Amino acid sequence: MCIRDRLVIEKMMRRIEELDAIVREFKTCEIYSQLVKLQAKNEELRESNMALKSRMQLFVDLYEGKNTISISQTSVSYTHLRAHETSLHLVCRLLLEKKKK
Repeated sequence: MCIRDRLVIEKMMRRIEELDAIVREFKTCEIYSQLVKLQAKNEELRESNMALKSRMQLFVDLYEGKNTISISQTSVSYTHLRAHETSLHLVCRLLLEKKKK
């Protein structure tokens, strides 16, 4: 390897170290932590939006007569109902139970 190649490689290595230092500084920055939180919230909203679109499509299909809902008279256990409970339902149920006491 010639001297010129070594100098180029050393220069590239110094630049890589500088960039690594910038990345480390950025990750400790408050903006980075806010960005990570916003990305998590964005993913949560995206999932919620997909569920909402699915429900809306069901109602559109029902309105247009494409689907029918079959109503079953069979009973289900309390455990089965709890298995389908979302965090929102759980909060509401707990608040209602607290209000009753």
